Amino acid sequence: MIILIALLALPLLAVFEYFYSGKGLGAALLTAALAIVAFDVGMGAAMIFVHFVLMFPPTTIAFWFVMQIGLILGFATAYPVVLSLVRGNAKAAA
Repeated sequence: MIILIALLALPLLAVFEYFYSGKGLGAALLTAALAIVAFDVGMGAAMIFVHFVLMFPPTTIAFWFVMQIGLILGFATAYPVVLSLVRGNAKAAA
C-alpha cells in the first residue's frame, strides 16, 4: 500500500512542482520523491504498527484512529524535509 501511494503521488507532486515552482523536471522529481519518502516514513510506521502489533481490522474505529495518528506522523516527518527544500529554493531565487 505504501508503494502504491508513492507511485500515485509522485507524478502528481512532480507535475505540481514543475509547473508551479518553476523548477526543471529533474529537480521537480527529486523534490517530489524526497517529500513522499519523508511522509511515508511516518505513515508507514503507523501502518506497520497497526498491521503487525495491534492487528485491528480496517472496519474498526480504532484502525482509523491509528491511521489518523499515522497522517500526523507523516506530516511531522515530511515537514522538516519540505521546509529545507523551500528554504533552499528561497536562497536560490535570491
